[in-house]
This record gives sequence, structure tokens and C-alpha cells, in this order.
Amino acid sequence: ALIQSLKTGTTQQIALSIISELGPDAADAAASVIALLNSKDETTQRLAILTVASIGQGAKSATPQLIKLLENKQFSFRPAAAFALGKLEAKDAVATLKSASNEHQPDNPTLRLASIWALLQIEPSNAETVKTALPELTKALQHENPLVRREAALALGRIGSPAKNSVPALQSLLNDKEPRVRMEALVALAEIGPGSKDAIPKIESLLSERDPQLRTAACYTLGRLGAESKSAVPRLKQLLASRDSLQKTVAAWALVEIGPDADTVKAAIPLLVDALLGARNPNVRIQAAETLGKIGRGSAVVSTALKGAVNDQDATVRKAAESALAKIK
Repeated sequence: ALIQSLKTGTTQQIALSIISELGPDAADAAASVIALLNSKDETTQRLAILTVASIGQGAKSATPQLIKLLENKQFSFRPAAAFALGKLEAKDAVATLKSASNEHQPDNPTLRLASIWALLQIEPSNAETVKTALPELTKALQHENPLVRREAALALGRIGSPAKNSVPALQSLLNDKEPRVRMEALVALAEIGPGSKDAIPKIESLLSERDPQLRTAACYTLGRLGAESKSAVPRLKQLLASRDSLQKTVAAWALVEIGPDADTVKAAIPLLVDALLGARNPNVRIQAAETLGKIGRGSAVVSTALKGAVNDQDATVRKAAESALAKIK
């Protein structure tokens, strides 16, 4: 129905907005969205570019058109084209993005930021790109557009520990009015690791947030910071009584990562086993396997669960389960 709506001018824009929210799950609509990249209506064209970015890898055939749009110095939405190329991880666009990142565009300062951000998505381990990106991304955390703030935080998380000087700016985002921005800031702090320890008091305060997703993300971040998060243990233990199964599981996992005691291990094992065998997100299953490998020695339940996970459909989960089994033998 949405694809059909893209064929009618009066419904194109609302259909694009909905498809954009669906993201990668809307890959079947990619061809129809890509057809609108050359729309004569500027708003439709911009929405089509951003929708391609949301679909991601399923819309990779848009790469040549996006490169042409980025190369066109008269095109109004060059930053959006750069952003989409980054989301597509389009290696063919590296030269064009580098050129755009070096342009002096006082009337379009977002072009440099978007181009550098895109290069980081394509070449995350390129030391020169990382060095150039860090100050730009840190500055972008204060951008008026929440999408820019969110993507800057996401990119800093991808850089990881080298982004530790961005921690104060990321910590300030934990007060952002947009929940999704706060979520990405938490994940970025988790990925930076021990360099984020100064943010722990603020992260801990989010365990009392009304939004359950933010509470769960805060649990995760505290767990990733390990023993540095000892002050959060009492509040995390309270969350073990939560009615939210995911929150309860992540709180248990965090307690184990911070420093397990016998009671915590006893509470955590069944929750982590359930996550290993039933969580839809493979990253959750990987984390569960790795933690069970730390605490599951002598547990028949853990051994059985890990043996089952060795047949997981995701290769990374299988590898994590195999490694965990070897540790508990």
C-alpha cells in the first residue's frame, strides 16, 4: 500500500515519512523510493534521500545517483546526500565525500560535517578520518537538529575509546529533550568504556527515569563500565524485581559485569539463559553467552543452553557460545 502511495503526488510525502520510520524493514520499497531521488518537488526529493538513508543497505543501488547529487554544487540537499551515502557505507563515494569535506561552504556548514561523518561510517578504522572527525562530531552534539545530535553520538560510540575527550559533551546530552538522542549518548558512553567513568553519577540517575527504554540503556552502560559502576549496585538490585523482563535481564547482566556475588549470579543465570535462547537481537544473545561463560561453571542449565546456542542462526552468536562453553568446562 505504501509503495502504491509513492506513485501519487498527493500521498508521496506521507508515504516516504512512514517508510523512513520502518527503516531496513522497508527494503522492498527501495526501488520506488530511489525513483523519487530525481523528483522535481524539492521536499519530496529531500524526503526520498533521507528515506534511502533509513532503509540502508537494502537501498544500496541508490549510490550512483546520490554521488551525482553530492557532486552537484548547486544542489540544495548535498548534506542529506552525504548522510545517505554514509548510511549505505558506499565505498565508491569516498573520493567525492573527501572532496566535499574539504570545500569551504560558509552558507552550508553542515556539508563538511555530513561528509566527514559519512567517511567515518565507510572507513571507521582510518586514523586520519577519526582524527578529523572527533572535533567535528563533538561540536555536532550541540547542533539544533536532533537527528544530527543523535548521529554524532552514534558515530562517537563507533570510534570508541579514542573519543574519551567527548565524554563531557556526551554527558550533557543525557539531559536532552529527545529520548532517542539520550539513548545514543548512553550507548556512546558505553562504547567509549572506562574513559566514561566521570559520567557514572549522571548515568546512575537515569535508573529512576520514567522511560523504561532509558532505564534499560542506563543499566547497559553501567554494566559496560564494569567495576567503576559499583555505586549503582543497590539501585540495579532493585530493578531485578522489575515487571519488564528485558530491563530485569539487563540489570542482572550489569550486576554480573560490575562484580557478581552469589545471590546476583543465582538471579542472573535463568534470565541470561532466557535471553540467550529467546532474544530477537543477536547482540543481546552474544552478551548473554559471554556473561554466562563467566559465571556458569558447574551449572548444567548454562551448559545445556550454550550447547543449544552453538546452533544459533547467527555466526557471531555461535562463536560466542562456543567460547563460553570452553570457559566453563
